[in-house]
Order: sequence, then C-alpha cells, then structure tokens
Amino acid sequence: MSDEERSVASRMAATFAELAAANSGNVTMRATPIAAAGDENSSGDPGALVYTNAAILDRHSRHICSIVELDPELIDISFVRDRLFDAIDLGYDLLKESISARGQQIAILVRPHPTLEGRYQVACGHRRLRAAKELRRKIRAIVKQMSDLELVVAQGLDNAARQNLSFIERALFAMRLEACGYARRDILGALATDKTELSKMLSVARRMPESIITAIGPAPKAGRPRWNQLAETLQKSSARKAAEELTLDPAFRDKDSDGRFLHILNATGQKAARPVKTEFWKSATDSVAVKINRTGKTISIAFDGADGAEFAEFIAARFDALHDEFASRPKT
Repeated sequence: MSDEERSVASRMAATFAELAAANSGNVTMRATPIAAAGDENSSGDPGALVYTNAAILDRHSRHICSIVELDPELIDISFVRDRLFDAIDLGYDLLKESISARGQQIAILVRPHPTLEGRYQVACGHRRLRAAKELRRKIRAIVKQMSDLELVVAQGLDNAARQNLSFIERALFAMRLEACGYARRDILGALATDKTELSKMLSVARRMPESIITAIGPAPKAGRPRWNQLAETLQKSSARKAAEELTLDPAFRDKDSDGRFLHILNATGQKAARPVKTEFWKSATDSVAVKINRTGKTISIAFDGADGAEFAEFIAARFDALHDEFASRPKT
C-alpha cells in the first residue's frame, strides 16, 4: 500500500468513526442553523451562535465532531452518481415517511463544495437529502473537508455498509469512476470489492447502453447473471433497437424497476428457463438406472448403473424396430 493509499484509508476510517460517534450520541453535538459568511443571525438574538463556512471548517480541522443544520437546497449531489432514480421506490417512500413523522435520525456527511462558495456536496446520505428537499426542512449534517477521492471512497463504503445498492448501480458507479480517471485500486476501495468482482461489474456496464440502464432503473432483484444475460442479448443491434423502443412505451414506464427489467429481458428473446420435470426408472436388479428430463416438448434420457451403457447401446441398435412398433400401435 502506498503512502497516499494509507493516508486516504486513515482519513476515511477517522471520518466514519466521527460519523458513527455523532450519530450514536457519544459526542457533544449541536444542531445549529448555518448562515453564509456575513449574514445576520436570522433569529434576531445577538447572543445566539451562528456558524459561517469558515467556522465550520475550523471546527472540523480541530477534529471536533458536531452535527449542524443546513438548507438542503445548498447541497449538491456527488459529482459521481451512484443511484438510479426509480419513480416507484417503496424503500424511499418509507424513509421519507419516517423522516416526516419522526425527524431525521442519522446525519448525512457533506463537504464544502470545491468550486461553488457557500454550497456543499454530499458524500453519504443522498436519499435523506432528497427527502429533506421534498419535505422542505433543514437537514442535519456533518461537514468535513474531503478530496475527490476521499468523497467517492466514503460514498462507496457507506453504500457497501448499508448493502442497498443493486448490482447494476454498483457496476455503473464503477464505470463512472473509471471514466473519471480513477485508478483501479481506488475503485476497489470505493466499492469495497475485489478485482474479480470489479471486472465482472465493468464487463456488464460497458456492454449495456446507459440509456437502457437508466430507463430500467436499479432492478434490485436482478443480479449479475441476469444483467450479463441481457448485456449479451443487446449486443445484437435488432435486440438493442427493440429494447430502446420498449422504453418509450407508457406501459413499460408504469411497471416497477424489476418489472421493467423482466419486460426487456423477455421481449428481447432471453426468457426465463422453462422448468425441468425429472423422472427416474430402475431395473429390478438395480443394474440399470434411467433419468428422464422433460423440458417443454424436449425429452432427454440418461443411462447409468453397471449395465447402463450396454443397455443404452442395446436400445440404440433397435431404433428402427422400436419406431416400427410405435408407428403400428393401435391409435387411442
């Protein structure tokens, strides 16, 4: 591990320790409205404490962990998107309802925006931020200086800890990090995964049109094998065109994300495998065992046992006679 990697790992460990401590109530915290530098105290109380951006950064530079309240409209999403929007998201609806009824229980993690004075950028808590914006209420946050790499690592590790990103969201996040020029080791750190799994994620994401991924959404029930199956199918231009046309259908958009995934998977020719019905037969002496698999109109027969191979050859040598007997049998 290089000195830079050790530094990032150390800072991220400290960041998550601060975040956990603040949210557990093990440190002294104050939820305080934030005013931009030069603003007057909106409460009108000259004795009330108002933090400017500089004051917040100074406090964090001294490693004092506090939760502050921010206007959610001053907070932008991460520069690398990790979530796919889904209009039908019951998990988000429950989160928003909980925040509305009981308030925000867990603070989000943000950094001062690197290019826009007075604004912030979220690392952890994108859905809580969205809920706060929709509910038009302040959001509790920890503000911490972070580099771009530290932000995406924190973002990825937070999602890994919650285990709430679907396979395709993780794959798309990895591809976007790669497009931003991040080294493979940094992407591995951000996703908390290994080289083999990362290669599989990138393989799927690179072969899938991003417009179709976005139209489908997170599809939480669809894992790597089925996304890989769809990616293979969409290598055919006819299948890709059919999928693109499907995404414009209002009936497609009315389905939930998993339903949209299955709709495209089935419509482009990759239907779910038919169930296999299996039967067994054994000779009285157990010297021959036969396994019969039925899949739709297809039947396969396998011979096993001490005399299995010889019995199979015995039958194969008599195919003509057996068929004649079959053809001449009385019709029922």
